[in-house]
Amino acid sequence: MNGIMTISLDFEMMWGYLDCSDINGYGDNVLGGKKAIPRILELFTQYGVHATWGVVGFIYKSGIEEAKKTIPEKLPTYKNPKYSAYSYLDGIKPEENRYFFAPELIQLIRNAPYQEIATHTYSHFYCVEKGQTIEQFEEDLRTALAIAAENGDTGIKSILFPRNQGNPDYAGVLKENGITAYRGNEEGILYQPSGFEDSRNIIRRAVRLLDAYINLSGYHCKDIRELNEDGIVNVTASRYMRPYSKPRAFLEGLRLNRIKKQMTYAAENGRLFHLWWHPHDFGLNTDKNLANLKEILEHYEFLNQKYGFESKNIGEVADLCLNKND
Repeated sequence: MNGIMTISLDFEMMWGYLDCSDINGYGDNVLGGKKAIPRILELFTQYGVHATWGVVGFIYKSGIEEAKKTIPEKLPTYKNPKYSAYSYLDGIKPEENRYFFAPELIQLIRNAPYQEIATHTYSHFYCVEKGQTIEQFEEDLRTALAIAAENGDTGIKSILFPRNQGNPDYAGVLKENGITAYRGNEEGILYQPSGFEDSRNIIRRAVRLLDAYINLSGYHCKDIRELNEDGIVNVTASRYMRPYSKPRAFLEGLRLNRIKKQMTYAAENGRLFHLWWHPHDFGLNTDKNLANLKEILEHYEFLNQKYGFESKNIGEVADLCLNKND
């Protein structure tokens, strides 16, 4: 079996930052990310890249007044209310719509070749935070799928969990609603799903940052035959593509080489390499970030020619895994 490269992006705009920042603090990143999306798609098309875009359901709406009409009945009862995107709706002004909504960009993604629209839940729902329930998650998910279907994205079968908070107890809900694949976390204690208030997070973040430059935790490239988990395919992450950082610019070569070595390992050993990031990660220093992406895709092209390394989105990987087990 040839190795596979998968790319996924969490398209969340300000919905992913309401609990930790605001428009003044992160708005420029969001607007810059919107401008970066067409350029990312151009690179994907140029190199024949198949990618999955996990879209927060609210982004399909044209503005805040329309969004308020589609609030589920069962809202998340997080122990810390600030984690609920629904609690911020009344504070969003119509003139701020551009930070929260972009149906035209979803259309652009939909029309690009080889791109898969996945769900990132409706409200950027956190599945392991204290207080929320499986019933609340299911209603949020059903709302996301219904809004997507109303806008032409029927049959969504992949989910990217916000903040990578995958919850194994929710597998049945996923299957009942037609979801057959998700992006799982890298293996090991560094990358385990955890709530925001987990005291180990500060240490984990520090070591994960170091792991982005130096191979501390391994290649994180899975055997494709081991991804099927009783009908749900865990298209496991391999590497988060951190944005370009001016203070760490002298380390950029190390960071890119870490990614390329993982890709090479997957290509040589017939395994899965899964790279992911957010469009807003490219919102600042956009040219630098796109140049880095181009370098990675050039390496993919080299591996494709030498080893038959293939590009597949999450849904395509799931189809491959499920068909092999029929």
